[in-house]
Amino acid sequence: MRINYLYRLSPKLYTKVMYIVFAYGFRFIYILFNLQKGTLIYIGVNHGDSLTRIFYKFKRCICVEANPNLCKKLSKLFNFNNVEVYNYILGPKNGYGFLNIYKLDSTNSTLSKLYNQQIIQKIKVKMIRLDNLLNNLKIKYINFYMSDLEGLDYEILKTLKSFIDNKRINYIQHECIINKKSNPYVKFSNYEHLFNSLLSKKYKQIASGRDKLHVGKFVSMSKKSTYKDILWKSI
Repeated sequence: MRINYLYRLSPKLYTKVMYIVFAYGFRFIYILFNLQKGTLIYIGVNHGDSLTRIFYKFKRCICVEANPNLCKKLSKLFNFNNVEVYNYILGPKNGYGFLNIYKLDSTNSTLSKLYNQQIIQKIKVKMIRLDNLLNNLKIKYINFYMSDLEGLDYEILKTLKSFIDNKRINYIQHECIINKKSNPYVKFSNYEHLFNSLLSKKYKQIASGRDKLHVGKFVSMSKKSTYKDILWKSI
């Protein structure tokens, strides 16, 4: 049975199989041959499906998830020496914030409010600026930065301006709103052109599309699409 057929039959089973393959297959190979290198910063980990496919490549993975229930699951699932899971809302200041949850499975939760969507739960969570967190963890260089923050990607990346200006991040991947699309967020803007202004002097786009990006491929988004993911590399 081909793996894509398995996904069609049972997405949950597919996710479990992929976790076993990467966590106990590829990870073992990387450790055996000392291939793990550098630092991954993954913010907005959610259920960890995307993290499964990359965490084993790095010596140190800093993972931040705002939802405390998801954090508990992630800590058990990724109980490996190279993975650190932190339960924070990332924001523009230190303190506390309220995480707005819009779906029962927590796949859609954010500090921001969404137009025309009902909040089903609010959770008070400790808030921290990402630059402060990285300073506390003594992170000086980031090999890969992955961001999926449901509308706050730009606001949080701005706090790392010193990293950006000094090219202390090698790769940056983030979600953004496609230019000229209606902003679904009440308080924050997360448009593609904002990232262009922030990054284009020090970085170049090397891929775009949704979720799994491939270097050199810029996938055209459908007219119905509101979001896209972009991968940048320092120049």
